[in-house]
Amino acid sequence: MTDKSLSMPVVLVPGFMSPAWMMWPMAKYLQGSFHRVVRWDYPRIFVDLEVSVTSLADQLSALDSPQIAIVTHSFGDWLTRSALQRIQSPRQIRLISLCPVTTNVPIVTLTSPLSQYITPELRIMSQAASAEVSLPNSLDIRRTVIHAKGDLLVRQQVADDQRFVVASHNSVLFQPNVWVLVRDELHKRAAGS
Repeated sequence: MTDKSLSMPVVLVPGFMSPAWMMWPMAKYLQGSFHRVVRWDYPRIFVDLEVSVTSLADQLSALDSPQIAIVTHSFGDWLTRSALQRIQSPRQIRLISLCPVTTNVPIVTLTSPLSQYITPELRIMSQAASAEVSLPNSLDIRRTVIHAKGDLLVRQQVADDQRFVVASHNSVLFQPNVWVLVRDELHKRAAGS
């Protein structure tokens, strides 16, 4: 563990309908390795997504560190990619994406005639073009995607740096083996490898 790792703040971003408390066990574990761990609280569903993206962008911008670690879950990855579009460079971002929504979600697409009117999140998840927000080129972002082998909710797209764990879409947040993997990936990324 390096001093650089210890000083790097870690922000945990929950997914759609996943309250911040679901990331508490991982946060508690990571507090043993990092100086500051923040669980960002999703403003809740039925809120204009602009509010959520702006809230997260403000949280990330307020961190007084040239290097930030972000761990996302599910739709929280879409929010993070959208928020990162608003962050000023130079920043080094270490991004761990757990079961990310990076394209349309099959069950949401099937129910889109109804679900698209329920919340903006479901409307985005029903269309690949809306869900595929890219990472900004202006930031130094190193990303690791962790897929759950038993995930039946989101499509697993090929990523440059990806890992697979025996888990389901939500159990990844509660499994100690995943916490260890996240910690190790963040330390590795902070060390520049």
